[in-house]
Amino acid sequence: MAAGAFTNALAAAGLPKVPVGGDAENGFVRALADNAIPGISVSTSPGQGRVAVRAAIALLKGESLPSLVNLPTPNVRTADMTAGVNYFPNMPDSYETVSGYAVCGKDMVFAPEELTRQTPDNT
Repeated sequence: MAAGAFTNALAAAGLPKVPVGGDAENGFVRALADNAIPGISVSTSPGQGRVAVRAAIALLKGESLPSLVNLPTPNVRTADMTAGVNYFPNMPDSYETVSGYAVCGKDMVFAPEELTRQTPDNT
């Protein structure tokens, strides 16, 4: 069962709110925030791709890279969830809310608007 479906099922059944954990799918994060369900959203971000591309470009330019890189696992607790930051009311439930690593630089995060503008014809 998808995490968002689980939180919705708890609410629909009138069961007490229990702490839950899940991924960073928009529907799950929004369900936690909207229903004040205690929990945490944790994701190994698709934003890792942006970091990998930056590393590949650096190598192609002859720059050296560290032999070990540790990217933090993005997470947010219900109490800290904010619309437009951790979940996006106008995006589908399947949207992955973690789209980058701000700790690596502001240019390392895709905004939802950037992602939705992409088409096969964009370069």
